[in-house]
Amino acid sequence: MRLRAVAPILIASIATAQSSNLVMPPPARYDHIYSGELVVRRVPLDDVIWYCGAKGTQHLACARIKDGWCRITVPIVGSSAHYRGRMVTVTPSLYRALWQHERAHCNGWPATHPRA
Repeated sequence: MRLRAVAPILIASIATAQSSNLVMPPPARYDHIYSGELVVRRVPLDDVIWYCGAKGTQHLACARIKDGWCRITVPIVGSSAHYRGRMVTVTPSLYRALWQHERAHCNGWPATHPRA
């Protein structure tokens, strides 16, 4: 019985650690609802890495902004792929962190990720 009670806590802790290690949270000034038209593409993680990659880089999600609309590409929860030398599986907490990060780019957070 005790093992069952501990397992969800352990899994949640691993998922939270994974998302915090892989995704930089945005500054508060960019962390709000986007006011323009928002298009969201949800695809398997390996497709995200291919689609969002540029000049040999790998990304777990991306945002493209143009003329008052923003398109976010994020991975489907449960999808997996090799990313920077390790296997990554998209958990709900990682998905939320990626969504928050990319929405901040829609709101003007530069790709250089300044903290202020």
